[in-house]
Amino acid sequence: MKKFIQSKLDDKQDPQEVLEELETINSDSLDEEILKEVEQFTLSPVLRRARRTAPILQGARILWVDDNPHHIIYESGLLRSLGITVDLAHSTSEGLSMLMQTKYDAVISDIEREGIPDEGLKFRGEMLNSGFSQRIIFYIAQVDLKKGTPPYVFGITNRTDDLLHFVMDILERERS
Repeated sequence: MKKFIQSKLDDKQDPQEVLEELETINSDSLDEEILKEVEQFTLSPVLRRARRTAPILQGARILWVDDNPHHIIYESGLLRSLGITVDLAHSTSEGLSMLMQTKYDAVISDIEREGIPDEGLKFRGEMLNSGFSQRIIFYIAQVDLKKGTPPYVFGITNRTDDLLHFVMDILERERS
């Protein structure tokens, strides 16, 4: 069964289509338990992990600092769908003010903000100077692998799946 499913997925077939095809091939013998196993097998690794860590994600709170909120609608929506509260700050000063008022489990930020190429790095420095210890993830348009991850930063990425994994990494450490 798993070889059949994997061959369909290797052909880039949609997981839902694989499930529907399985139901038509052998609908009498596929009980609900097998369908759940098939569904789990066909989900992406980050979605499987999100299901496993759901209790830890529920009620988590993230501060996202980005001066272009229309660029992160999809990603912040994904986090919210996992039960995570996402508060948005448009500037460094607004982000620092929000950190003073609310306890956050993690922070996501862009690096270039307000026309300043390293504003996110300055924000991280101000966080440290103000005594905030939340882990920060930089979610940016283009990652330069030669530069690596900046000091005192948990992770840097331009991929949604990596962002979700970083968030789950932090929340598993902080909330379990």
